[in-house]
Amino acid sequence: MHKMSMRNVNIRILLGVENNDVIANMLEVNPSMADIPNYATIRLTSILPYPFTVIDGEKVLLKVSEVVKSLNLKQGDVIADIGAGTGYFTRLFAKAVGPLGKALGLDIEPSMVKHMKEDAQKLGLKNYEARVVKTDDPELKPGSVDVVFMCDTYHHIEDRVNYLKQMSKGLKTDGRVVIVDFYKNSPVGPQDPGHKLAEKVVLEEFRQAGYSLIRSHKILPHQYFLEFGLKGK
Repeated sequence: MHKMSMRNVNIRILLGVENNDVIANMLEVNPSMADIPNYATIRLTSILPYPFTVIDGEKVLLKVSEVVKSLNLKQGDVIADIGAGTGYFTRLFAKAVGPLGKALGLDIEPSMVKHMKEDAQKLGLKNYEARVVKTDDPELKPGSVDVVFMCDTYHHIEDRVNYLKQMSKGLKTDGRVVIVDFYKNSPVGPQDPGHKLAEKVVLEEFRQAGYSLIRSHKILPHQYFLEFGLKGK
């Protein structure tokens, strides 16, 4: 039996899964990866309807597909997946933007980035780039990114307003920032209440950083799904 991290335990609660190998197989990664602290790919389960008593691959993929589809990515777009973990979403983004686009898998954990690079090579995705970034700066090239995506990552950032200001330099004129994170009162997700932010807090922080809300998607039962753009753009 593999050691279960806190995020693995969350999967068992959501899906009724007791076997860690089954969890890893569902996420298409090696079971040993599940021992890594703060295993980021576990965020996949956070956008599933609750609760599941059995693993239903079609429902898992359907919900993720809805999120990706809602982003309206175009061929040639550049999307940065910040806090990408093992790159579950990043690989889907790479396929969505096509060979002329680029999907950036960004994470602070070298082990995650190593896995993403191996995954990209295995899948033959030449437009999938993974790299380690700083905790206080996503290190985006100026005016290079169409969409920044953060799923269950935003609440981990310490100085969020300054981070958003720094990140804005990497957005194209009509660039967007997408945040998916747990409602403050959600019955699922991080057990530490300090790792959940009220939606109004996120909205205020983006306002302070110079962004405005473009739209709020209502397809996830336990998370807000927000799109922002730079004010006046």
